[in-house]
Amino acid sequence: MSSTEKETQEPKLLTVRMKDLSAAIGLSPSTIFQYVHDGKFPKPIKINPRVSLWKWSEVEAWLDQQAKKQEGK
Repeated sequence: MSSTEKETQEPKLLTVRMKDLSAAIGLSPSTIFQYVHDGKFPKPIKINPRVSLWKWSEVEAWLDQQAKKQEGK
């Protein structure tokens, strides 16, 4: 990979906050937290009492799992 290619690559998203997570997967924050509570969605990393972050790699894995469930129907 040339130095020009490295400079134009966007950084990989490692974590995501609720607002962006909700927009990215199309679920409301209350639904996401209910899924977390029910063990149906990855648990967040609590930065402080008001801030939760999700590992994007875990969210992608969850999305892939949901797609496979749909394909199996």
